[in-house]
Amino acid sequence: YDGDDIPDEVQIIGSILITPDGKTALSSGVADTKREIGVDTETYINLCFDLLEREKGIETNHSLSLLSGSTEDPQMAIVRTIAESRGYQISADTTYQKRSDIAPAIDSIIATAPGTPLFVSAGSPEEAVDIQRYIWETGYPSDYIFTLGDAWKSESFIRRGALFSEGIIAASVFRRESLGEDQVIRGVNNLMVRQTGQEMNDITARAFTGVMMVADATDRAESTKQSSIHTALERAMMTPGYGALYDGATYCVQMNNRVYRTIPVT
Repeated sequence: YDGDDIPDEVQIIGSILITPDGKTALSSGVADTKREIGVDTETYINLCFDLLEREKGIETNHSLSLLSGSTEDPQMAIVRTIAESRGYQISADTTYQKRSDIAPAIDSIIATAPGTPLFVSAGSPEEAVDIQRYIWETGYPSDYIFTLGDAWKSESFIRRGALFSEGIIAASVFRRESLGEDQVIRGVNNLMVRQTGQEMNDITARAFTGVMMVADATDRAESTKQSSIHTALERAMMTPGYGALYDGATYCVQMNNRVYRTIPVT
């Protein structure tokens, strides 16, 4: 149910809201206080800068570029703040209003700051595909393209855009490597492959985790009262034993042969 069309005889014991910024909000009812799980944007962006400094070296030119579909993008605001605190200069800060503006916006970045690391945010998978296709066509180096939000991890983007997105980096709470490390996660992934033909990724892991954590909280509360479920949900830990498919940490993942793989932290 979407919260506006609930039959009188139906009792809501939990709600799950997946937002395009990499978060999932869980609650024990449609109007209850929510527990937020999912990507920590600030942690991810700092990991991106750590990666830049590790791979490019701290003595290199500290400049980067930004591309987004809104001047009010909250994730880009975090990038700007962290960039300033770490001594980076933003050489190009470009926005586009509609899909037809994407190519000129990228051309502007190439003219102003060619080859600089790029933080990019898209409002939809379609916009993300357009961005990556044009970046690929222009030969912009993709090893230092840091994506923000869920558009780049959606099934639609991976199906249509992964072919020309090798090397791009995204945030994830799900580690594909955990399939070989945890029997529960491997079992859930096998079920998903049988049902959909697709392996789990960050978005589906968050969705499944949300459902299982609410169900687990209801079981531990031994009650369908919202207050009891809420208490159990707040105490739940990010472990498979509590229905979670990940441990709550945020990772950088990189597109490799149409699959996001975890970048080791050294």
